[in-house]
Amino acid sequence: MRNIIFIVDQPCEPISRKAEGLYKAAGNLGWRVNPIAIDRFQGKVTDGLARLAPDGCIVDCSQLRSALDLRPLRHYPTVYVDLDPAKLPPGATTIITATDDIVSEAVNELRSCHPTSWAFVGYGLPSHWSPARQRRMAELLGSGVRLHCY
Repeated sequence: MRNIIFIVDQPCEPISRKAEGLYKAAGNLGWRVNPIAIDRFQGKVTDGLARLAPDGCIVDCSQLRSALDLRPLRHYPTVYVDLDPAKLPPGATTIITATDDIVSEAVNELRSCHPTSWAFVGYGLPSHWSPARQRRMAELLGSGVRLHCY
């Protein structure tokens, strides 16, 4: 059985939902997936990877609050989820959440409620995906609708 580590910053509901899909797919492939919080490495990623001896890594970068040195991961097959494309290591594999699809679904659902006003509340920490979602929402609503952004 292959040992895959799933590196996350902060366990939370969106991460748990991603993990559910990951565990299901991993089970079908004969992989054992171990979620690891970044702070568990205590800044020593190389030591942590040596101790865990993974066959591969999946790193969820969508909500990084902690600095993570990506350099030691280059020695392992690694997939980065929602890493800012500007920070992607050369030759790395990445999965980017479909911002257009997420925002389109949200706008369609909200339109069914016939709102009289619209607001977008961005992610509280700097991220590459939150401003993109805000721009896409404004595009979908069109110039005739005022979007309040927070």
